[in-house]
Amino acid sequence: MVERGNYTCFGLVVASDFALPFPRVSADAAVDLRLVSGTVREPGAGSELVHDVVDWVGGPRLEIFRLADGGVLIRYDVWRVLLDHENRQVVVERFVDGERAGQAEFELMIERLALPLYVLFGTKNTLGLHGSAVAFEGRAWVFIGESGAGKSTTAHALLAHGGRLLADDMSIVDVENRVVCSGSPSIRLWKNSEEVAGAVFDRRIHAQTTKRWFRMADEQAVAGAVELGGVIWLTPTDDAFEHGSWERCQGRAGLVAMLKQTFDFTRPEKAWMTARFQNANRLLKSVPMFQYRYRRSESGDPTHVDGLVARLRADFLDRPDRQV
Repeated sequence: MVERGNYTCFGLVVASDFALPFPRVSADAAVDLRLVSGTVREPGAGSELVHDVVDWVGGPRLEIFRLADGGVLIRYDVWRVLLDHENRQVVVERFVDGERAGQAEFELMIERLALPLYVLFGTKNTLGLHGSAVAFEGRAWVFIGESGAGKSTTAHALLAHGGRLLADDMSIVDVENRVVCSGSPSIRLWKNSEEVAGAVFDRRIHAQTTKRWFRMADEQAVAGAVELGGVIWLTPTDDAFEHGSWERCQGRAGLVAMLKQTFDFTRPEKAWMTARFQNANRLLKSVPMFQYRYRRSESGDPTHVDGLVARLRADFLDRPDRQV
């Protein structure tokens, strides 16, 4: 697994002691963060548990601690991870514990937890949205919604329309600059390998789920930040029009919907809660958010994406005078 190199992910240049499924960058690039193997101690006196949840039914537990010295400790499945902002490094240790032992892949844990949390804990003006992001005709669009709403399916289907993948599962938005930072060029789908066009390789996310993680080809993805065009709240419903309906979300209703899809903790610190609310409110006022209601196809194919593309082009992309 050891293969030293520089990679880019979530706006960071990462010098890693491990091979990572991210785009490689020059060895001469200025490094923001080092990813190393080492010993990660258990939380001691003065540490505060800010997150404690089972990842999914029957899955591994995710615990996050704010340490007394300001660092952050993640315990997940067979991994302990230290986010050390002072020394600009992430330290990873594999351990075996009877209650946590599983088969969570190293690369998935890094892209889904370690790196996005490093950014969110270390940057004031960022917001983590539970959703998928696609760069489509020059702008980034983040798709949020409840579990099963079709976020990843929509993102993958948009690639066939010329879109490029920015992030899946967690989209990091730089609220101040109104851009989406590219994550790993991978996507999670309830599909078989032969059903996902553009995938280089895939694997099961965990031994306790049949959902698969697909590493997409570099040409299907984006390395770098892309200007945010808007946030789209996917809402599958049986009574939607065949080609979907499109409604602007503003004010309190829009803010509540967005906050439900932002990354939060089970026991958040007051400063975190304040920043999360302020960033979500600021984002809603600076870019449009729409609720897209659609009817699922009987075949399970993402037929709603044609209507979504038509809406985007009619309201934004084919009208250069339209102000986003």
